[in-house]
Amino acid sequence: MAAGLAVAAALVWVYLRTRSAPRSTRFAWLGLVLVGCAVGCFVAAPWLEARPVVERLGWGILAAATGLAHACAFNLVPLPHNRTRLRMILVPLGMWAGGAGSFAILTQHQHPWMDLVALALALPVAAAWACVPFLARAPTHVQMGATPVPALRFCCPRCGTVVDWGRGVWPCTDCGLFLKIDVPADAHSASSTPDDPAGAVHLHCPACHTPRIATRGRSECVQCKATLSLHWNMHR
Repeated sequence: MAAGLAVAAALVWVYLRTRSAPRSTRFAWLGLVLVGCAVGCFVAAPWLEARPVVERLGWGILAAATGLAHACAFNLVPLPHNRTRLRMILVPLGMWAGGAGSFAILTQHQHPWMDLVALALALPVAAAWACVPFLARAPTHVQMGATPVPALRFCCPRCGTVVDWGRGVWPCTDCGLFLKIDVPADAHSASSTPDDPAGAVHLHCPACHTPRIATRGRSECVQCKATLSLHWNMHR
């Protein structure tokens, strides 16, 4: 039971970290429901006669929840502009691996072919996560045609994916939202207040690398006073 609760706690952490991003919200809430059901199984199992069955049910639910946690996390991982299509393969692949693993656990591995399917799906997912530290390294520049442009990493205001934005006009790699980024700020940019409902993003100051919040419009770093302007239009 202790191992199951530890896995459940790790999954809850993933879901709470990713649920604020619009593209992962529904998966995160569904995953939290599944984790709650699995925890209920583990807590109730010692008091029931069919303890092995209930514990196996808990592990099967956790396997499915792990696939959803993979989808939530990989949806938001920053990928190079020419590698973003990997999400179309690896996000559903992880969910299928979780589903196949859940089926194998619930049937007590009575179908060897299902174990092979789960393993075949899980191996590329594990390889993808092993490659994430290399694929997700923050670049100092991104390419605009043949021209390298200084990069600035922060979450897309619309979909929540972490993107390496180029200065100037740049699109989100996943949802296509265009941002205009000026460093230092355009002299004609209007200042924004911290409670501006138009939106804000968390980033590192491009001058001193201090974590800060930048609102839409013109803002200033409290440490080095470097200015930055962000502009985007949210169409629904």
